[in-house]
Amino acid sequence: MITEEKIVYLHTKQALFVLLSMTTIGCTPLGDQGPGPFPAELPPKLIQRDGFKVWDNPRAFGPVPNELISTGEKVCSTMNMGTERYLPKGYHPKALDSEGIEFLGGGYYCVKKSN
Repeated sequence: MITEEKIVYLHTKQALFVLLSMTTIGCTPLGDQGPGPFPAELPPKLIQRDGFKVWDNPRAFGPVPNELISTGEKVCSTMNMGTERYLPKGYHPKALDSEGIEFLGGGYYCVKKSN
């Protein structure tokens, strides 16, 4: 059975894998600098790009609140591959899926941990 939580993890993993694999840590292929100083009024949304789901506006994410760091680490760890590790760099409480539906518990912007 696919739960809402699994869908959030799957979407996050697909969206951010493309962004992170194409760039240096924390930057998107479009030159965006990633999360801003606070969550934007207009939330980030997953969109389809080159066959993958990616966040439309990483700047819309704000910092990860201290009380959500552990959850963010769990979400971002679903992207770990081999020795690569991903950590939460941004959070938006009203992040949207590709159909414009708000994710329960918000969404995370993950970046590859620098060595």
